[in-house]
Amino acid sequence: MQGLKRRKSINKKNNVVGSAAGFTVFTILLSSWALTFIIGGKHLFGHVWDELVMYNVADKLGLTGWS
Repeated sequence: MQGLKRRKSINKKNNVVGSAAGFTVFTILLSSWALTFIIGGKHLFGHVWDELVMYNVADKLGLTGWS
């Protein structure tokens, strides 16, 4: 009975650690994406920024409804 309780405890700890790591990675990615727009993409990437913006990419691939 003790061994079963210990295994459940370890599984919970692994889940918490995994969730914390995933949340940290997600927060870093989201923050860096937001900072790109706050600072200004054109300032950071130069003329390449026009190629990277998603609506420009979608328009080039014909995925938008407007022309």
